[in-house]
Amino acid sequence: MIENPAHISLKNEQLIIHTDRAYSLPVEDLSALLLENRQSTITTAALSRLGQCGCAVFVCDEKHLPCAVLTPYAQHSRALTAAREQLAATKPLRKRCFRRIF
Repeated sequence: MIENPAHISLKNEQLIIHTDRAYSLPVEDLSALLLENRQSTITTAALSRLGQCGCAVFVCDEKHLPCAVLTPYAQHSRALTAAREQLAATKPLRKRCFRRIF
């Protein structure tokens, strides 16, 4: 979650977040990035790498509420297929799955 003004870029396959100091994160470790501060900037290279690693990027409005999401294109069909299968599951199947989880 990016709460303060920041510049986000990519260097050596790492996400670099510049605020009052620089932070480095492995892109592969992220599943979602929330850009809450509207003064933040992000490079196209960073967005591209986040998408390649399957990371969704959420953008917030002036009320700090998510108003847009950038989802990975290459993984879109798999996620949609999984969501459809979950929605189509019968109630007995959902109960059996829930029991196996717990």
